[in-house]
Amino acid sequence: MVWVDEKKEFMKRFDDLALKPKDNNTKIEYLKLNDDILNKIQDPGLPSITDRATLQLTINKLEKEKDNLKVDVESAIARDDVLRSRETNITPHALFILDRPIRKRLIPYLWVIAIVFIGIALVIFKMAMPTIVLDVNSSVIAMIINTVTSRAVLGSLLGAALIVIIFLSLKIGGVFGK
Repeated sequence: MVWVDEKKEFMKRFDDLALKPKDNNTKIEYLKLNDDILNKIQDPGLPSITDRATLQLTINKLEKEKDNLKVDVESAIARDDVLRSRETNITPHALFILDRPIRKRLIPYLWVIAIVFIGIALVIFKMAMPTIVLDVNSSVIAMIINTVTSRAVLGSLLGAALIVIIFLSLKIGGVFGK
């Protein structure tokens, strides 16, 4: 028998008991009805309440995942439409820093900052660069090896490599963007 039919039967029995006069026999019938309901709920053929709760949690998680996938699919379709259509306005300054588009009014500031940093790098390079001395007896290769193996140049290269490694690790680790 389906649970809905059994529920109707239990409700009919409860209503019949409510209409009867209150005596010890009615109390025994209420207890019997209660036992029948508990036995039906604890029937091994039906899933337990914890199984139902687990199934409900799983259904909720799957619905959230379905909604997330739906949003991803819609955004992918929109990106595909934009990329495939020829009528899109693409500016030469379509910059994305840290996965975010740059506003057009910030581009001149970015140029100024880039020029300032290039100037600072040239000044530091000039200060750290060892003097190049050309001897009559030394070759060009020896001069290049001497320049590259100086402490200042090696320190600058190591510092730049460490900075790049740190920022790439943070990018891969998800600190910057996704």
